[in-house]
Amino acid sequence: RKRRELLPLIYHHLLRAGYVRAAREVKEQSGQKCFLAQPVTLLDIYTHWQQTSELGRKRKAEEDAALQAKKTRVSDPISTSESSEEEEEAEAETAKANKVLPCCPGWS
Repeated sequence: RKRRELLPLIYHHLLRAGYVRAAREVKEQSGQKCFLAQPVTLLDIYTHWQQTSELGRKRKAEEDAALQAKKTRVSDPISTSESSEEEEEAEAETAKANKVLPCCPGWS
């Protein structure tokens, strides 16, 4: 059933885009003699989807930002977690500096 609903949209889209032979092939393959004009085009559907998905992405980004703001930690000078984070960063820097290069012929 969904395929039958989609084929007229594809057919009319191909015609509007100038792909007459491709549109005729879709029509022949479908087995229908004619496709009625559709009140909505594939371009309309795509445009609506694009607009709603952008709104959804913006809304999701706003929700993520609000959640991140809640998770933001207030620094506690008594806590040792602050110093352990600094130590981890220092260790990471040291590891990068001491990274061993792969052995290559001719290197000593």
